Order: sequence, then C-alpha cells, then structure tokens
Amino acid sequence: ARRGVRVVVLEAHRPGQGASGRNSGFVVPSFVTALGPERVQRELGGDRGERLCRLVGECGSVVFHLVREFDIRCDASQTGWLQPAHCRSRVELLETRKAAWARFGHSLEVLDRQCTERLTGVQTYPAALLDRSGGHLNPLAYTFGLARAAMAEGAGIRVNSPVFGLERTGRRWRVRCRDGSLLADTILLATHALDSALAPRVARSLIPVTVYQMATQPLDKANRVSILPENHCASDTSRDIFALRWTPDGRLLTGGVALPFRSADAVYHALQRRLRAMVPLTGRCEIAYGWNGVIAVTRNLLPMLSEVNSGVFAAVGCCGRGLALSTALGQELAAFLTTGDRQAIAIPVEAPAPLPAHAIVRLLPYLLLPWSRWRDRVETG
Repeated sequence: ARRGVRVVVLEAHRPGQGASGRNSGFVVPSFVTALGPERVQRELGGDRGERLCRLVGECGSVVFHLVREFDIRCDASQTGWLQPAHCRSRVELLETRKAAWARFGHSLEVLDRQCTERLTGVQTYPAALLDRSGGHLNPLAYTFGLARAAMAEGAGIRVNSPVFGLERTGRRWRVRCRDGSLLADTILLATHALDSALAPRVARSLIPVTVYQMATQPLDKANRVSILPENHCASDTSRDIFALRWTPDGRLLTGGVALPFRSADAVYHALQRRLRAMVPLTGRCEIAYGWNGVIAVTRNLLPMLSEVNSGVFAAVGCCGRGLALSTALGQELAAFLTTGDRQAIAIPVEAPAPLPAHAIVRLLPYLLLPWSRWRDRVETG
C-alpha cells in the first residue's frame, strides 16, 4: 500500500486466526537450529544466500521497529533471545554460529555455564547463545496491530471472506469470495500450512506440523527471580526443543510437538511435567491455557515463494520462525510483487515441487519424535 498499490487482504476468518495469532510470541532472528548461515549460502548461492542471511539477522529489529512506528500495544519486550546448548557437544555449534553471523554484521554472545544458569534457571545447560535483537510479544495483539497499520496505510481487509476459487479473466484474476468477487492483477496466497484447496501442489510441497502451547497460572515472585529473571525468551538446541518465556501477568509459557494420537490434555500435561523437570519451580504450577497451531516445514528448511500460475504466488515455509521471518519477508515480497523483479527478493521464485509420497512424508516429524527424544536424553546424560 505504501508503494501506491491498491491492496485487499481476504481473511477466511479474522487476522490472527491461524498460526499468526497462536504462536509462542518468540521473536527469533535466526534460522532453525539445523540450519546455519553457511548451509544457507550453499543452498541458495552466494548473493541470494547472503541477502537472506542478512534479512534473517535483522528480522528481530524489523519487528520491534514496526511495533514502535505504529505504536502496537502487544507487550513487546526486546530483551533478547537465548539459545542454550542442551549438551556439551552443542557448545561448539554455538561458537560456530556466533562466528558465522558475525560475517553478516550480526553480533551475538556466547555465555558460559554460570551465566546461562543465572539467566535461565536451568542447571544442566553448559552454555547459551544470546541475541539481544530478539525478544517476545503477544502475537495476536501484534497481528491486530499490523492489520490496523495496514488499513491506516490504505490497504483493505475483509474478514470472514474465505476464497472459494480463482479464475483467469483476460490478463487479470477473478477471486471468488463468500460475499462476491474481486479482480486482481497479482495474488499472494499467504495461508502457509492451513489451506490446500487453492494451491494443492504447494500444499504437497511442505510438511504441516501441529505445535502445542500452554501457559501456567500466574506464578509467585520467587519464580520470577530464579527463572528467566531478565525476561529473555529461551529455546534450546535439543531436537525436541524446550522453549520458555514469561507473560506480562506472570505466567510461564512453553510448548512443543506431540505424537498425533495423543489427546490435547495429555500433551499439555506432558509439557507441564517437562517444565517442572527443567526449571526450579516452587509452589503450584497449574495449566491455565492450552492451544495449538500449524507450522509449515519445507524440504530444505528454508522459506520459499512458489509460482502457482502467472500472477499467482504462494509464500510458505518459515519452519516455526514465522513471527519475525514473515514480517521481514513481507517487505521483500512487496518489492517483488510490485516490480516483478525476481532479483528483488532474497528467496528464489520457483514452481511448486510436491514431495514424493507426501501422505507418508508428512508423518515424518511425528515418526522421528521418539528417536529425537531418545537422542536428546543420551546427549544430556
């Protein structure tokens, strides 16, 4: 809209209905643990790989800049993101990542065991990586704030307007919605893992993974002093990631992936038990809230922009880093969609590439989960 383009957002329900509002609220300026800057450069090539690394390294600052620019009331806290090493063998990885990010002007710190324990409350972590540009916020309030900012800049947002079909009309597209239709020159599908009807080949190109979150009852001040006392958010290097942050009203928020046959209640109680095992909680720690959302995982763990048809694109695959990464990619997408310049975007524009045996492949994260947990236990001793 700032570029002078007439933009309409069609929301099937309302802004934040999916993972945008249901995520953990972590602002993480990094790729997933398995993917460092060196591998990204090998995957994408020199220039594009370097641009994506710089974009990811700056995405935390982009989020908090937008929060300040539009005065978004979302409990934003740029106190930093901690990535503790879950075992001794991961300490070297943290040192490697610090050096790799430094080449892109992104400054990180590696903390020793004593400092890591003081900042997390966890006694078993041997070290941690600290990125001071990260932090956390209320993701639903942030999404509402972005929606208000978009409308203030001239964009339209239609709620409860699911799209039922796309039809080519000359050089334009007719978008059929519940309350009529629109004509558009360019379309961006931004539903990530939730909607497959409009772009089934894109849906078969990614793996949807359900992630659960839970928040405790408000805890006493003694816990605030011993656990994340400086209000960082933390997510460690384990395969079955342990993540943790405080909410402004004194609740601990944590989450994770679970086997699909387990009930939601069983998952939340498992997360509660892990929380008690990891941090020095005192007093009661009951589950107050539980919810889940679906993330989109790609074959190379990198975001992708799929060209569904001429003038129709789909952006997917932030692999659980979507809050910060999607925000920063929005600026790249705007540059590409308004100019058509494929060099104006840090991710390649490609035709959808469905995964072979997708019905089976989509189960892999769940099938590998017991093995991942076993490896984590072996490594931590």
